[in-house]
Amino acid sequence: MTSAGLAAEPQQPVEQTPVQPQAVKPRKGRRVRKTNLEKMEILAFVDQGGSQGAAAEKFGVSRTAVTKMVKERAAISAQALVESATSSRKVLQYQHKLSVIEDMLYKWQMQIELDAPALKITGDLLQSKAMEFRNKILADYSSELSDEVIMSLTDFKASNGWLHRYMQRRSMRSLPKQHGQMGMAALMTDRMTNDQRIQKIRDLLLTVSASCIWNLDELALRHRTTSGRLDSVVNMDVRSLERISVMMAVSATGEKLHLQVVGKDPNPDSLKDVDTLSSYGIHYRDHCRASQDANTIADFIQAMNHEASVRKEIWYLVLDSCTAHVAAAHALNPSGSFRNGFSFDSIVLLFLPPGPSGDAQPLHQGIFRWVKSQFRREMLQTLLHEYEQWAETNKQQHGQSNGTTINAGAPVNDVFDVHAHTHLRNTLGWLQKAWESVPPSLIRQAWSACLFIPAALPGDGEAIIKEEEIKAHAELLERLTKVPALQKTLGLDYTDSPDQFMIELIDFDKAEANGTDEIAKDNEIVVESLAAQGLLRDTQRALVLESIKSDDLPMLSISEANSSVSRLLHFMSQDSDNLLTLSERRTGRANLLILQRLLMKAREREREREATTDFTV
Repeated sequence: MTSAGLAAEPQQPVEQTPVQPQAVKPRKGRRVRKTNLEKMEILAFVDQGGSQGAAAEKFGVSRTAVTKMVKERAAISAQALVESATSSRKVLQYQHKLSVIEDMLYKWQMQIELDAPALKITGDLLQSKAMEFRNKILADYSSELSDEVIMSLTDFKASNGWLHRYMQRRSMRSLPKQHGQMGMAALMTDRMTNDQRIQKIRDLLLTVSASCIWNLDELALRHRTTSGRLDSVVNMDVRSLERISVMMAVSATGEKLHLQVVGKDPNPDSLKDVDTLSSYGIHYRDHCRASQDANTIADFIQAMNHEASVRKEIWYLVLDSCTAHVAAAHALNPSGSFRNGFSFDSIVLLFLPPGPSGDAQPLHQGIFRWVKSQFRREMLQTLLHEYEQWAETNKQQHGQSNGTTINAGAPVNDVFDVHAHTHLRNTLGWLQKAWESVPPSLIRQAWSACLFIPAALPGDGEAIIKEEEIKAHAELLERLTKVPALQKTLGLDYTDSPDQFMIELIDFDKAEANGTDEIAKDNEIVVESLAAQGLLRDTQRALVLESIKSDDLPMLSISEANSSVSRLLHFMSQDSDNLLTLSERRTGRANLLILQRLLMKAREREREREATTDFTV
């Protein structure tokens, strides 16, 4: 009946209908072009379980075209962000090499729209920003790009003709130049209204049931180390640099959803044949930077949308305005905007204004801290148990062989491999227990502290929880001090009190970097766009270099750098460690010696410069 309804012709017995069948036959070889929004509809059909063959038949394209759309999903999503239901059927004629600049430029515009809605972007500003992106690509990533792409970028001039075509493709119009001159003033004025924008969200939620108000955010965890001290033994192993990103969602009634964890390894050995959702209540995903991106965030919100639909509710989701969240919102609702809002099906997204937003996010009001604290407690309890088992086994083996016992003060890393017990299977187990331990009263208290709901009930105080937490850490610290070798290895040998112990355990895990303290993180935009369109020869290397540049690390002096290299040389000289082969140690020492010579040259030049400094007036 549905198919009959789609055919608008009246059902009359006209015998001439089958005449001239060749008239409706499409011309051979002619391709049917689809807009990016139409391509997103095809991808949505495939995501909902439809086969590629069925999608090809339903939407009138070839199966090869559908396969290509699936492979180019990221690029199509980026281009579809600007197409609305009322826009004309404009299509990019081909995926040219310069479209990556347009992708970067539009992502930058999205962030500016969020950071400063009053700022008007002129054609001159777009041309200038396009050239800035082009210069950054050539300066920082030319070694990772193919020669063909480099030539195309070198010839790019951001001409008026290019600007006209870009604005046509994006359904934009030009603005007077004076608007651009008012940009910074408008930006500063807009930043002053952040409190008002947060209050607007609070006012909107006054009439919403507490069970339908949710907060979503991510937490980064260095799950294979126990200390932020760079000189601790555990951090001498490169595996301590590994991290995971944990996505959490809590409601104003204290309800928690399943966690979503993103790691770097797509197929961890420890999770082989393990269903993480049924075993731990955790969705595990992989990403080359072990961070939540637009795709993983969109999938998580889609899962929330499904749950809200099952309950026949409309959920209001409060979240910060980081780049990944914004991109996910546009992917879920391409026609949405920060002025008109983002909503689809059973979800309404409420973006907090740019800048530090921790005071307006319940997850930042003690919930993240609780999870990190409980996670570290579970981690240390496992390591203590494994160490005790290892010590007992080792003692028996030594006693059987020569009657000697192990030296309790010897460095544990020589024989006890901490990282053998910090794999993802254990990590997810610790995380599951930590998440389950979060009391609903703490979540309600966090929502109340952010002024989204009325003050919590008297029984929802934190005093008892705080007291129990300190007591648990005191007991754990007492156990750990009985094993000084392990305590030193874990970098926790300078903790004297339970309070200090708690600080040592949780302070080195930073909250997930969300970019809300900057306007349009250009570095992140460049790398994501290049990687999404497959233009980088070595995407992983570029991402690693970018993460190193973006890390908030203190600037070292020449002396401090030289001292660090000396410590690394000493580490590479320890032949009792079985983690590295002799050949690997020799290679490492050779590279470190080269670095040490360079640092010594730099120190000599620094001394010469100090000696020749003219202090005369």
